[in-house]
Amino acid sequence: MSRFLTFCLLVIPFTQGLSVLTETAPSLTVLPTEREFEEEVYENVTKHAKQSVFVPHVTPDDNGEHGPLHVKVNSYIRDILELKAVDSHLYDWTLDLVLRQKWNDKRLAYDTTHHPDFKYITLNTPSGMKSIWKPDTFFSRSVKGDFHFVLAPNALIWVYPNGDVLYSCRVSVTLRCVQNATAVPEKPEEKEEGAEKASDIVCPMRIASYGYTTDHLVYEWDDETPHAVDVTDKLYIPHYTLDKVTTEASIGKTRIGSWSSLIANFHFSHH
Repeated sequence: MSRFLTFCLLVIPFTQGLSVLTETAPSLTVLPTEREFEEEVYENVTKHAKQSVFVPHVTPDDNGEHGPLHVKVNSYIRDILELKAVDSHLYDWTLDLVLRQKWNDKRLAYDTTHHPDFKYITLNTPSGMKSIWKPDTFFSRSVKGDFHFVLAPNALIWVYPNGDVLYSCRVSVTLRCVQNATAVPEKPEEKEEGAEKASDIVCPMRIASYGYTTDHLVYEWDDETPHAVDVTDKLYIPHYTLDKVTTEASIGKTRIGSWSSLIANFHFSHH
C-alpha cells in the first residue's frame, strides 16, 4: 500500500506539468494552399464588388480632393469585315475587335504576402462578371453592335492585388462613316512633291462614356503598349487598303457637361 501511494505522489506532478505544457504550447498556423487562397480571394473580391456600384475615385491630390477615374484603352482589330458605300459620302463599315480597358479600384485590392507569386484573380463566372463596376463605354455613330457568346461569352476580367482591373471583351460593331473634305484625294497640281498621298476615306472609331462626365471619368489611350490600336497582319478588305491608323483624345461639351472620348482614325485607299 505504501508503495502504491509513493507511485501516485511521483506520477501526479508529472502529469499535471505535462497538461500545463500542452495548454500553453503555441498553435501552428496552417497557410491555405494556392487553390484555397484563390477561392478566398474570389469570394472576397466579388463580395466587395457587389458593394462597389459607384465609379471608383483616384488617390486624392495635394488638396485632398478626389479626381476623375482614368481608364486606359487599347484595342486589337481582328478583322474589318466590310466597308461599303451607302451613298457618295456615306459609308458603313464593320469591325471585329477586342477592346481592353484598364483602371484601378482600390476597393478590390487584396493581400498576397503569403502567396507572392499570385498574379491576379479571374472573374470568369456570370455572377463575377456582372458584379464588378465597369465603365459604360459605347461606340459613337454605331449602327449595330454585338458581343460574342460562342461557345462562351468572349470576355474576361482580371483583378490584380493592388486593385488594378483589366476588362477585355470581343465585339463586332458596324459604324457609320461620313467622308469629309480632308479625306478627298488631292488633285495632282495641289499635291506637293514627296508629300504623303492622302487616303480616299478616313473613318473614325470613337468610344466614350454614356453617363459619366469628365468630373468622374476620363479615357486615355494605353501608352504601355507599342500600339494603342493594333491591327492583324492578315487583314483583307475587298477594293480597299488600310493605309494607317491614327489616334487622338478629345473632350466634347453638351448642355449637361463635358465628356471624354477616344478616336481611332482608319485611313483607307481604293485599289
